[in-house]
Amino acid sequence: MKFAKSILDNAYEEIGEPPAHGINYERIEEEEEKLSLSDSIFAPNSMVENALIDHDIYRNIISSSYGVNLPEEFPEIRPERRGEKFIFMFCGYACVRKGIHHLLSIWNEMPRDAVLRIVGGVEPVIEKKFSEILKSDRVELTGFVRGVDRFYQSSDAFIFPTLEEGGPQVTYEAAVHGLPIVTTPMGAGRMGNSVCILGAGDRSAWLSALLDVYKDRDLRFEMGRRVQETVRNYDWDIVGARRYRDLGDMIGKRKI
Repeated sequence: MKFAKSILDNAYEEIGEPPAHGINYERIEEEEEKLSLSDSIFAPNSMVENALIDHDIYRNIISSSYGVNLPEEFPEIRPERRGEKFIFMFCGYACVRKGIHHLLSIWNEMPRDAVLRIVGGVEPVIEKKFSEILKSDRVELTGFVRGVDRFYQSSDAFIFPTLEEGGPQVTYEAAVHGLPIVTTPMGAGRMGNSVCILGAGDRSAWLSALLDVYKDRDLRFEMGRRVQETVRNYDWDIVGARRYRDLGDMIGKRKI
């Protein structure tokens, strides 16, 4: 939380708003106490590990991940446009923490038929600062939903400019559907080079990458193929078995 607070304080300062992320020093102290009582912890993201590099717990971190429920049959990778408009999907609470302001600030520079689909609620400060674009036909707002799979199925690409994550569940979900994924180091999870990784605030890089995905059918197919192949290693059963094995190895080393 100490690491996250620094990132998010800076993000709110950049948009000229007081921090509304909810991380305070009392919560940080509580987390520090929990870490001090732990022999080891699971870290679901390499960025979580990096955040603890100066902590005593670092040498006993168990690298892990979140997972996803894999279907018996994977959805077909569909690089052709799925409708008259090209749908870039974002999933989650559309807040400063998730970097949604970076997307909204460039969206008027995207082609007219490129729609940003936000599946989830919107933070009040984002509603206030980006009301014009959010109310336009350039953005589709669904609010919080159940049965999110149907939105992945009808989207053309997945974009996730998140600033800070534990484990990016939605990245794994989008990968199941073979969607091209453009995200940040925080949003990549353990998907590695199968996703396109960009700095959250690199405006020109995001515009360029999104336009490439928008224009290039073959690129969409290759990106979708790579993520769908990688996510096969992240079924919850596989993740759980891996955690069980790694925890056993850690306990075994401590007994020696």
